[in-house]
Amino acid sequence: MVCVLKSVRLQALGMIASLLVGLAGAVTPAFADANVVQGQQIKSWGYQLQNDDPATIANSPYDLVVMDYQRDPAIGPPFTPAELARMKKKPDGSRRFVIAYISIGEAENYRYYWGDRNWGDIRNRTPLIEKENPEWPGNLSVKYWEQEWQNLILNDADSYINRIMDAGFDGIYLDKIDIADDYQGKTPAGTVASDLMIQFVRKISIVTKLRNKNFLTIAQNAEGLLDDDDYRAAIDGIGKESVLYSEGLFDPKNPFKDPVRNDAPSIKETKRLLSKLTADGKLVLCVEYINKAALVQTAATELNKDGFVAYFGPRDLAHLAYTEVASK
Repeated sequence: MVCVLKSVRLQALGMIASLLVGLAGAVTPAFADANVVQGQQIKSWGYQLQNDDPATIANSPYDLVVMDYQRDPAIGPPFTPAELARMKKKPDGSRRFVIAYISIGEAENYRYYWGDRNWGDIRNRTPLIEKENPEWPGNLSVKYWEQEWQNLILNDADSYINRIMDAGFDGIYLDKIDIADDYQGKTPAGTVASDLMIQFVRKISIVTKLRNKNFLTIAQNAEGLLDDDDYRAAIDGIGKESVLYSEGLFDPKNPFKDPVRNDAPSIKETKRLLSKLTADGKLVLCVEYINKAALVQTAATELNKDGFVAYFGPRDLAHLAYTEVASK
């Protein structure tokens, strides 16, 4: 999920961001044990998938940052262990968790594996790779249960996840788990698309923790799977986009559209599902793509009240928000 836009640090955004300093909602005692990772309370997080820079991330205030595993997904080299070590230390010397984004439900034509397998030639993609995501050009859905894909992501010695682990990341942020919704009724006979995805995520969690017991597996979206006990047990947390506000299809000319409040039943159901993880004492990260100061304050208070860690940033994820909105 990477857009081709470059970061434009508009003065107006800086002025808006300055209004966000100090905004916080109190986490109720019922969630005192939630969002604790390896003994550290996660009170803030950041999310950036373009223009990642070790110095910027190292100097940011966040307790946890989700980022790409390489500088520019199209051409940039992977981050080195030395750069990861730098980014893991906050300005005050305390620890920061640095998590690598990885799509496990879509193939991305700007990743190393695309050229390695000559997938530019459509004849080499079948039957594994299917239609392109209209919202994110260059991202194509995959039959994630196929052994070829699971080897590429997890099992091969030079798999994508092994590359991430070798670099020194603290965990992975699994995107496009919800591609399973598109494959309902289209998987091999006798199987269920959501079950196949749960099995894949569980396998990822088991294999990575056998190598490093502290390595984190964080899912993005697909919160409907949280009703499954085995799935919840496999993940260390979840990142959920647009719990409260939906901006519709991404418009690169207007990445901060006026947000629309999601309908009440949808918000209630999403919170119910996310609260299953807070009850388990696990991490719940929420991102809202809004930048209006008053709306940010209201949303931060609401999300923190439910025990969720909120982040407010640009939809293109081309830079970190200038200030954190931390729970206390």
